[in-house]
Amino acid sequence: MSSRALSAVSPILILTASAAAQTASFAILGDLPGGNIHSEAFAVSGDGTTVVGYSLVGTNQGHAFKYVGNALIDIGDLAGGTVAGVALGVNRDGTVIGGQGNSANGNEACRWVNSNSPSSLGGTVPGGFFGAAVNAVNANGSVMVGTHEFALFDSRACKWVNGTLTSLGAQANGTIFSAAYGVSADGTKIAGACDTSNGGHFACVLRGSTFTVLPDLATGANTGEANDVSDDGTVVVGWGNIEITPTLSLSHACRWVNSVPQDLGDLPGGRSFSVATACSADGGTVVGYSDSAAAREAFIWTQGGGMRALREVLTERGVTGLNVFILREARGISDDGTVICGIGTSLDGYTLGWVANLNVVPPCPADFNQDGGVDGSDVAAFFQAWEGGDASSDVNQDGGIDGGDVEYFFVRWSAGGCN
Repeated sequence: MSSRALSAVSPILILTASAAAQTASFAILGDLPGGNIHSEAFAVSGDGTTVVGYSLVGTNQGHAFKYVGNALIDIGDLAGGTVAGVALGVNRDGTVIGGQGNSANGNEACRWVNSNSPSSLGGTVPGGFFGAAVNAVNANGSVMVGTHEFALFDSRACKWVNGTLTSLGAQANGTIFSAAYGVSADGTKIAGACDTSNGGHFACVLRGSTFTVLPDLATGANTGEANDVSDDGTVVVGWGNIEITPTLSLSHACRWVNSVPQDLGDLPGGRSFSVATACSADGGTVVGYSDSAAAREAFIWTQGGGMRALREVLTERGVTGLNVFILREARGISDDGTVICGIGTSLDGYTLGWVANLNVVPPCPADFNQDGGVDGSDVAAFFQAWEGGDASSDVNQDGGIDGGDVEYFFVRWSAGGCN
């Protein structure tokens, strides 16, 4: 993919060869007009319909985007600044987006509510420096969490409730909750990182008014971050530290269940390194990135299957074309764990956002021509495909085109439905 017309102007959709047997899909998002070819996807709505991120629109200038219905939509930046809009979080149905814009005052948090234009959430608190960003949004969009600059080299976690900024500030034990990266569905549990009084940098959670430093992995160096939290707040994902040698420690993806850490491992072949970035609503599916034998790759982790390269999973489910695009990082996941977005690299070196759906619903076999009705035209379309040996006529998805498909089709056609 070396031309702008191919890799940037319009999204590229890579699907399985057989529509009837299709179980996964993949799309490269492309980028917005103007500037260098570059886009990054950071989050996906809980229902999987909306991906958000940013794309370059000029020299070192970016605009936030949302990707809806296979279309990349420019949702801009705040007015008066240097053009540096980025969308970092989105609520369950895609109607509320949070991130950062650049105004005449500098970087400040902003949000988009049923709009393609951002509104400011402010960039400071009394006595603080200017600068803030929203990193995550709860299910209904009423609570946003992120960071604000309190002093030089001193950023602190904060939240916005219905647009009002509150610093989470210092805790009773002397620690500062320095960054907020994830929020539960109801907005009461926040995941992030904190610097403790002894200088350590830990994964942390804030549940109501209770501040908790999460334990590191058993052989770690007491460092880590929490990047996301399940809907009910019981599962937190991020990274901890493991000891490789007495003088070398590296990050490992970590999943805390009721504050107990679980090492998620890493992909085989590369150095022992991984980071978990997001989890499904129940915390049972985790995505992130890890070093493999080939390159840094996006991973998916499940309780039954462990950690696997997302590329391998998509290939097994029929997606083709991944030999020309490297899935570098997975950054967001839908509530049900089936829609994943992230950042990748084309073979000619362009960084581009992507989205994958692991569970595309097969077309209705009775409505074979997919015109919304079940009638004689479906019979004609089915037999034309079946007699020609077209893969789409394998409606029972057993890998062959035979009489079993005819029987399967007519049972469902006669019933007038798809089940």
